[in-house]
Amino acid sequence: MTIKDIAKLAGVSISTVSKVINNKLYVSPDTRKHVQTIIERYNYQANSTAQNLAQRKTLRIAYLDKFIRNIPFENPHMFNIMLGAEAKLQNKGYQLSLINLAGGQTIKQLLANLLAARQFDGILINSACVDSKLEKCILSYDLPTVCIGKIEFDSMLSWIDTNHRHSSAMAVNYLKQKGYHSLLFMGGMLGEKISDERVQGYKQALLQYPNDDSKNQIIYNRPDVSSIYTATRQLLSLKKANAIICNNSLIAFSVIQCINDLQLKMPDDIAVLTFDDYPYSQLIVPSPSVIEIDLYDLGKQAASILLHKIKNPALILQTYTTLPAILERGTT
Repeated sequence: MTIKDIAKLAGVSISTVSKVINNKLYVSPDTRKHVQTIIERYNYQANSTAQNLAQRKTLRIAYLDKFIRNIPFENPHMFNIMLGAEAKLQNKGYQLSLINLAGGQTIKQLLANLLAARQFDGILINSACVDSKLEKCILSYDLPTVCIGKIEFDSMLSWIDTNHRHSSAMAVNYLKQKGYHSLLFMGGMLGEKISDERVQGYKQALLQYPNDDSKNQIIYNRPDVSSIYTATRQLLSLKKANAIICNNSLIAFSVIQCINDLQLKMPDDIAVLTFDDYPYSQLIVPSPSVIEIDLYDLGKQAASILLHKIKNPALILQTYTTLPAILERGTT
């Protein structure tokens, strides 16, 4: 009798029988009891060679994301996260492989084929690629997985992220302590996850200052230096802000260029504080003050959680980590 026969008799999939035999997660108690009853009734003995093969380590980890042309300009932090993860994994004898989710197959098809082949001991995946259907697919194969970024629905997957709302509140409080009374937030596009989180943190932090002049001044921007420059020039002509928080260094590049062209002095006439030192801050004069988040460290910690999950598949960890730091320079 084979595992296929047991699955047919129990009315479940072969993978479910395998999970019961290997005492894996994500099998309901009733189903587990039913399968175990069938196994005992027919005195089924799992093939130890097959079991050892299934449990053999490959010492390979898959990193899943959408790798498309010009993605470094849209998501420059991806590579710092990958480098951190790779450094941690290499130190433990693992190899990191990149899997592109932007190919011809649907993400679910690609992931199902990948998981079924059992070519990897674990997965790191961008949470922006994960929905409830993909989560179900991942859990059905019981492969240790850690998501980079918070999952935006109730999930049993582990994830790790930096707290963007906290970072934004830190920016507001820092500028308030510096004496700036009217703050404006130059965000990314509306609906952009990280930008939206930072906008919410900005709004929440301003509630601590009921006499503040800021009144939730927010401008959303496409990643286009010309349009950002134009928006900044219009804003400064209204003289409604004496400090600007930029969602990223690309926005800061255009904002500071506009301020320089108008011959305003920083930080006396107006202050600028941006998130993320990389990749444009080194091109900006004067160098902007930055809320810096160590995303290399985030990658290392994501890999560390995954290694713990490989040893203990029952571990579910959902956490914020990597506290930001303020790099004070010439614009504040």
